Amino acid sequence: GLRKALQNMKEEASSELQAALAEAECERNVLQLELKELGQQLQQQGVQEEAMKKLEQDLIAAAQEINYLQGDLLAAKEEVADEVQRQATEALKHKATLEGQLQEAALKLKTGL
Repeated sequence: GLRKALQNMKEEASSELQAALAEAECERNVLQLELKELGQQLQQQGVQEEAMKKLEQDLIAAAQEINYLQGDLLAAKEEVADEVQRQATEALKHKATLEGQLQEAALKLKTGL
């Protein structure tokens, strides 16, 4: 009777163990799938982050380029302004010279007449 009871307990424990193993196997499979999905999500996120970093670098480079161009533009404007100023000064000097010559000629005409 005892041996039979022990055998029953052994079989019961064995089938419970089998059931627990099967359940654990299922859980393991589910976890592996979740882990795989998580890995893919992280990889995708990594790719997106890389793309964002690249975009950010491109934007910074573009902003720097704009700054350089603005600097060049400012320098060119200053050069043009300086040239215009120089030409205006030259023209005023020339005008003053011509006016002086004109007054001289007018004086000679008056005194000559």
